[in-house]
Amino acid sequence: MSLIRRTPQVSRIRVSSRVAWLETVLITFLVPLFGYWVHEDDPFFLNHAFPWLLFAPLLPAMRYGFGHGFTSTIILISMITIAWRFELAPIDHFPAGYVLGLLMLTMLVGEFTDMWLRKLGKQVVINKAQRKRLDEFTRNYQLLKVSHDRLENRLAASTNSLREALVNLKIKAKSIEGQSNVLKKVSVDILTMLADYSYVQSANIYQIKDDKLINTMPLGSLGNFSLVDSYNPIIRKSIETGQLVSINNEAYEEDDNPMNKNNLLAAVPVSDVEGHIWGVVAIHEMPFVAFHHENLQLIAVLCGHIGDLISHAEHRYSYGNSESAVFLHFLERTISDRKNFDVETILLVLTLPKKKDLSNEIENMLLGQMRGLDRAWVQKNKEDRTVVFLLMPLTSIIEFEGYRERMSQIFKERVGQHWKSMDIETSFREITGKETINNLMTELCGVTKIDWEKIKHDNSNSA
Repeated sequence: MSLIRRTPQVSRIRVSSRVAWLETVLITFLVPLFGYWVHEDDPFFLNHAFPWLLFAPLLPAMRYGFGHGFTSTIILISMITIAWRFELAPIDHFPAGYVLGLLMLTMLVGEFTDMWLRKLGKQVVINKAQRKRLDEFTRNYQLLKVSHDRLENRLAASTNSLREALVNLKIKAKSIEGQSNVLKKVSVDILTMLADYSYVQSANIYQIKDDKLINTMPLGSLGNFSLVDSYNPIIRKSIETGQLVSINNEAYEEDDNPMNKNNLLAAVPVSDVEGHIWGVVAIHEMPFVAFHHENLQLIAVLCGHIGDLISHAEHRYSYGNSESAVFLHFLERTISDRKNFDVETILLVLTLPKKKDLSNEIENMLLGQMRGLDRAWVQKNKEDRTVVFLLMPLTSIIEFEGYRERMSQIFKERVGQHWKSMDIETSFREITGKETINNLMTELCGVTKIDWEKIKHDNSNSA
């Protein structure tokens, strides 16, 4: 049964050849008989103002084409000739002009009919083939739509998200802090996380040292085991650029060595925000529907944060390892994420009241309401007032407005007044990706009266 609504077929009614010829002969004889019945002295309408005899050959010619019209005309000419020759009808002279006009007009009409019937027949064949293809396409489309709907429902039911993945990374960081050779210890965890949150089915993770693949044996594997050599163009390009490279990259397309193309879909560097590459994830298999820009972007963001955690665990922060240094490191990561992956982040700065008890209460309230990804840095300014820097990754302006409304309600319930009515100075910045740490912190510390130069000096001494 067809899945599309059929329209009436526009074509002439197909009749058998026998019926067509019988109809032609009947029309040819009926018109002169009708003329004889109406006016027996002029059965061929030769003396009438209009040549009604034309209908006899024109009807078959228009309906069936040149052959039937021409045959009808020959029969009529024969009848006129016999009637004139044997004086069966009062015809004074042979109507040569009438007969010639009848023959020419019928031939012309018949030829046009044949031409249009050929065109119509061709279109009928084409339409039939197109209708068949459309039926097949419609059935395939319906199957694909059902499959897509099921996949969409499955993905919608999944709770995996970038926010959840980064929260789990933050938890993982506590277990590896202060350790060495961290990448090897967490390689299996990294691949498991990529499988859970990015639908990677087969991948290896390799260690990088001095921007080179030091060993073709992976630190960890997921799914089907498959090796890559150190000259693979995707691996090389990923290490050179420090960015995710997939099979549609020019470096891959322009490589002429078929041995280098070993079914590698993408390579993702595990690098920190300062550009130090700890390793590279080679992805061999993942579902076709998951191999798109958004999912690859998620993988790149995860690997970037993993690189930061490894740097933190091995104490490689350029800002040092103090509370302010850790905050500055994550601030730099959010700037990088916004620049490279358009991950929205808000930086909220609050200068709390001078009253110590009220300031401590508000500080505890702010820190207690932090979400899983939020990072806070608490610092005293030159007036001995507490300043709270709250970094809120994956937060848009609209979401930040909701956060402010929620915090206003909490302030009103616990303190008894709106925070705008208290001695709290607030400002926020939406991270654009164009900032530098020094320029941004110089501006914010200037507004909040914090000695930024002293903080930079202390961090450089502890680095």
